[in-house]
Amino acid sequence: MVSPSIWSQAINPDEQIIELEEDELIERINDHIPEAQLEYFLSHPLDLNEANKEDVLNFPLLTSVEAGKINDYIQAHRPLLSIYELQSIDGLSTELIKRLLPYITIDQTNSKKPIWEAMTTANHSSFVARWSRTLQESKGYQVDDSLNAAYLGSPDKLFLKFKSAEPGRYSISLITEKDAGEPIFNSQYTKSFDFISAHLYLENINPTIRSLVLGDYTLRLGQGLILDNGFSIGKSFQFGSIVKTPSIIKPYQSVRESEMLRGIASKIKLNQNLNLLLFYSSKRVDGNTITIQNIDSNDVENRISSLQTSGLHRSRSEIEDKNTVELDYVGMALDYAFARLKIGLNGVYKKQNPALSNANRLDRLFVSNDHEQYFSSVHHQWIYKNLTLCGEWALDKNSNYAFVEHVILSLGRKAETMISYRNFHPGFYSDLSNTISTSTLSWNEKGTYLALNLYPVKKLTINGSIDFTGFPWLKYQTDLITGRQEYSMRIQYTERKKWFAYLQFRRRDKDLNVINPMDEKEKLLIQEESNQLRFHLETKLNSDWTWRSRIEFHWLNTNGKSEKGMLISQDLLFKSIESRYSGNFRFAIFDISDYDARIYSFENDVLYQYSLPAYNGRGIRAYINFRYRPFPRITLESRFSTYYYTDENQNGSGYDLIDSPYKSEIKFQIQIQF
Repeated sequence: MVSPSIWSQAINPDEQIIELEEDELIERINDHIPEAQLEYFLSHPLDLNEANKEDVLNFPLLTSVEAGKINDYIQAHRPLLSIYELQSIDGLSTELIKRLLPYITIDQTNSKKPIWEAMTTANHSSFVARWSRTLQESKGYQVDDSLNAAYLGSPDKLFLKFKSAEPGRYSISLITEKDAGEPIFNSQYTKSFDFISAHLYLENINPTIRSLVLGDYTLRLGQGLILDNGFSIGKSFQFGSIVKTPSIIKPYQSVRESEMLRGIASKIKLNQNLNLLLFYSSKRVDGNTITIQNIDSNDVENRISSLQTSGLHRSRSEIEDKNTVELDYVGMALDYAFARLKIGLNGVYKKQNPALSNANRLDRLFVSNDHEQYFSSVHHQWIYKNLTLCGEWALDKNSNYAFVEHVILSLGRKAETMISYRNFHPGFYSDLSNTISTSTLSWNEKGTYLALNLYPVKKLTINGSIDFTGFPWLKYQTDLITGRQEYSMRIQYTERKKWFAYLQFRRRDKDLNVINPMDEKEKLLIQEESNQLRFHLETKLNSDWTWRSRIEFHWLNTNGKSEKGMLISQDLLFKSIESRYSGNFRFAIFDISDYDARIYSFENDVLYQYSLPAYNGRGIRAYINFRYRPFPRITLESRFSTYYYTDENQNGSGYDLIDSPYKSEIKFQIQIQF
C-alpha cells in the first residue's frame, strides 16, 4: 500500500538547495529521491538493534553527519531499549527524530533472513509503467524525414521499471525508457528501447563481503573529488548533507544515460576497522567525433569534440553520436576507521577511446587530452563532540591538484556554523567528480563558503551564507579571468502541524565577458547582478487539505540593462490516510522578461518524480495530479499540465518549437506491488 504520508514527508528539493542554476543539476534531482525507499520502510521499519553501519549510513532521511552520530551511539549502547534514546544524541533535532519514527523500530527478537529467503518474500517487488506525451506537435516531427535533424519516432515517452528489493539485503532492477521523438522497435535504428539499465545488488553477504553489485551502479570515493556519479544537492542550509559518506556503492536508479558505472564493484571488510572497495566499469557514451591531423607526423586521428549527456536519440545526427566513445574505469578505496578519525586512500584509472580534443578550447589549455588518466586522493573525517572536520586532497598523473576542506561546528542548540574551502587546479579534470562548486566538477575554481544557522527560539530559524568564488583560468566562452560572489538569507517560522512560512533572499554577482561595442576585437569584463526574493506560506486547512502560496521576484542587471521576473503560484493539496484518492492542483501566473531572469519552481508530479521547470516568458501555468488506489497494491496516477503564453503565439526553440501559445502534457502511471 502506498501511504499518502509519503507525500507529506517528501523532501522538497527547492526548499533545500540554495543555488538552482545549472539545468543539468535540476534534471538529476528527479533521479535521486528517497520516497521509493521510504515506502518500503513504512511496512518494514529498520531495526536499530539489527542495523549495521551500512544500513544506517544509507538510510534515506539521514545526512552523513547525522548517520555517523546515530551509528556511533548504536555501536556503543546496543541493545537499545527504546527509539527515544536517540534524543540523548547531541546534534540531533527533535524534528528529525519525529520524522524517523515511522521508519525505524526496536525489535530484539527479529533477525535478518538469508538473502535467498528475502528474495522470495512477498511485498518486496514492484512494477511501474509510465506514459506521457506533449499534446502540441513540435517542429522536429513536422519536417521531412530526410533531414538529419528530423525526429524519427513518435512524441510518446515511455518508462518501464521492475524492482525487487529489501534495503540492507538485496536489490534487483530492470529499467527501460524511450524519450519523446526516439524510434522504438525500428530495425533501421533500434531493436528495442533506446535505454536499458539493470543491476543485481547484494548487501551483508557474509562478515567479509559487505556489498556486491553487478550491472549499473553509482559509486562515491572520498568527498567526490575524483569520482562520485551519485547525486548531491550542493550548497544547502543542511550542513550535514555537504559532508559525504565515503566509499559508498549503490545500485543505479536513474534514466540519465551517461552517468552510470557499468560492470562490477564490491566492498570487502578486511578487519574490524579496515575496508577495501574495488570496482571495474566499461561503458559506451555519446560524443561528437572529429578528425584531427598531426602536423608533425601527418597522421590522422579521431577525437571527440564534446561528450553528449542529454541521452536523446531522436534524429539521424543524434543517433550517429550514440555510443561512439568507450570509457573504462578501474579503481579502489582503502578506508581505516579509528575511534573518532576515518581516513582513506583512493585511486582511479580511466581510459577513453577516442580521447577528447582540446582544439579551440582555451579553457581546457591545461587539461590533459591523453587516452589514459590516473587520479589518486586521500580523504579524512574527524568528529569530536560538536566539531566535524572532513576533506579530500587529490592529484592527477600530471600532479595537478584539487582539495576541499569542510569544518562544521555546533554552537549548542541555538546555532551551528560551517566553513568550507575548495581549490581546484585548471588542469585537474575528472568527468565523474561531484563536489561543492559552481559546476559540481572539481575543476578550475577557488572558493570559500561560509554559512550560519540560528535557532533563537523554538519556532524560528535563520539561515545565512556567503560564497566567494574565483576562477584561476578561463571558463567556456570567456577570454578573461572571472569570479562571482553569492549571498543568501532565509528566515522561517513554523507552527507545527498548522503552518509555516519563510522569506528568502539571494544575491549573486558574476563577472561576464562581452564584446566592446567600440572595438569588436576587444573583450570587456562586466558584472551581472542577480537578486531573488521569495515569500512562501504553507498552511494546513484541516487534516486532509493543505494550501501552499508563493510569490517570487528576480531582478537582473547587466551593464545597465535590466531584466525582471515574477512568479505567483497557488497550490491546493489533498491527501488522507483513510481515502483511496489523493491529488493536488496548481495555478500560477508568471511574467519574466528574459530567459536569464528565469525562475525555477518545484512542482508535484506522479510518485517518485519531481518537476522543477524554468518559468520563462509571460503566461499562465496550471497542472493537476490525481492518484487512485483501487486495491491496496495497485496505484493509478494521472497528470495534466499546461502552459499558456499570453505574449507569444509560439514557444520553444529550434526543432522543439511549437507553433501555438499552449504547451500541454498528459501523463499516466501505474504501480503494482507484489
